[in-house]
Amino acid sequence: MKKILILDDRIKRQESFLNDSNLAKDFFVKYSDLVDNLQDSTFEKFKQKLAVEDQYGFLKDYACVIVHRSAFSKEIVNKIFAFCSKNNINLVYFSGGISSTNLQGNDKFSFLTINSKQFYSSNLTMFLEEFKQNGKDNLGLLAFGEQYELNILLTFSYKLSFFNALQLLKEDCVIDEFVQAYDIDNELIMNILKNKFDWFDDDNADNPLKTLTVVKDAKELIEKIVTEKVRFND
Repeated sequence: MKKILILDDRIKRQESFLNDSNLAKDFFVKYSDLVDNLQDSTFEKFKQKLAVEDQYGFLKDYACVIVHRSAFSKEIVNKIFAFCSKNNINLVYFSGGISSTNLQGNDKFSFLTINSKQFYSSNLTMFLEEFKQNGKDNLGLLAFGEQYELNILLTFSYKLSFFNALQLLKEDCVIDEFVQAYDIDNELIMNILKNKFDWFDDDNADNPLKTLTVVKDAKELIEKIVTEKVRFND
């Protein structure tokens, strides 16, 4: 199985955040068969490799790449993103300067930006256990923990409720225009809409849809699912 790569130059801070989250100082020793948590000279050698190599084919050895964004130049950060997105390697950038969690992606590539302290939380354990048990690097778990699906649904519900549909779109729209206007880049949302609505189908990609009707139907469906999840969790 491919492993997960963690590139963090601030190991003392890493240990401190792990301790704050009641995770053992030797946390990554437990997951050493799953994670390459590069430190000290090993980290510096890898950092130098990223600086001098034109091609990043060596990143293909990993299922997921996790990077302390501030440890690298903007050029390197952009090159890592370009390579991972092209080769469908899930990517995480964490930093103390990131104030909010943002998860984007589809069934091929996911990209997460997250605050450093939130990254080194109990969600990391859930993420690694899921990877250990099922071989899935589920960035939703890393971002939001057990409530990741509910968070994604609530975010989409907010957009449907408070984004003015007719300012974003005309009275009629096609599927791609609706997807782009509401920034629907999550596999969970896409599958919900495809499974429920005939109009949300590739065969109807060019057919004009009534914007207000589409937004109303999607909003009612998502709100119903959210209500069921909240009731179940209670």
